[in-house]
Amino acid sequence: MATQTKQPRHYEDMSTPQLQQAHARLLRAREELRHDLEGVLGPDETGPDQVAAARAEIAHVAALLRPMAPFIGRAVAPWPAEEERLHLYALPDTCGDHCCEGGPLADELDRQQQILPQHRDLIAPVPARWRHITIGRLDQATEDEAALLADAIGQWVERLTNPPVKALMVPMVTEHGVLLDEGPPDPWRRPPGWSWESSLEGMAALLRTGAEAASIEGPDLPTRVHSPHSFHLATAYCHTAGTGRALADRIGRTRVVVPVHVRSLALVWVSQDPAVPAYTWRSVAEWDLTGQG
Repeated sequence: MATQTKQPRHYEDMSTPQLQQAHARLLRAREELRHDLEGVLGPDETGPDQVAAARAEIAHVAALLRPMAPFIGRAVAPWPAEEERLHLYALPDTCGDHCCEGGPLADELDRQQQILPQHRDLIAPVPARWRHITIGRLDQATEDEAALLADAIGQWVERLTNPPVKALMVPMVTEHGVLLDEGPPDPWRRPPGWSWESSLEGMAALLRTGAEAASIEGPDLPTRVHSPHSFHLATAYCHTAGTGRALADRIGRTRVVVPVHVRSLALVWVSQDPAVPAYTWRSVAEWDLTGQG
């Protein structure tokens, strides 16, 4: 089940100066918590949930403080018309019917679906079929390179011995949308049983290794492979500038920590629609990670 702080504080009723003071105190408390955990807890104990819960509270206060701005045009640049870009996506398991327990994530997505449509003047919810976690992309890729990369990644996926891939994520409202966020690499947010090959970090390394194994040419290959600073699952993109305080109030008030399991990896050609905004794709190859495929 998802975990949450026992007594969420009602930051929603605070003034801006009070929120700023609370945010500073929370940042200090998180560092104190981290130091305490490093001294007494191992990575397989309760540390990850505690750190993630602290992150959830900090993110909630930050979201109440800042305005929102369009994702496409502010966070990322619009792509040229008709352009497709090659990405490796992790597709989340939300059904819970396989070895991956998707229940807590499904519950959180259901909760958000009761909230997001009421804020369409500010955000565009991501349809269920297009939800994804970006593992990385290969810039300026060709169809031939996509085929080579798919073959190389497929061979590496067959060698994985510890699926499924999983992560602990925190629902939050950012200045550009709504998402579940894993946060920057941090050993104290890793879930019990964490291993490199069952992590999103490991999947990003798989993309780089696959590109090298595919013998994709070019001296600039290292600069063509990119992974996000923080892995996340977007549930809505902002399309119009405005205050996100009411949205942040409803999304972040519970401050849950959600275990997210990956159903499959997909190498895809992605298209961007700045008007919605939205991202859709066509598949090159997909690999089941539930052990059922």
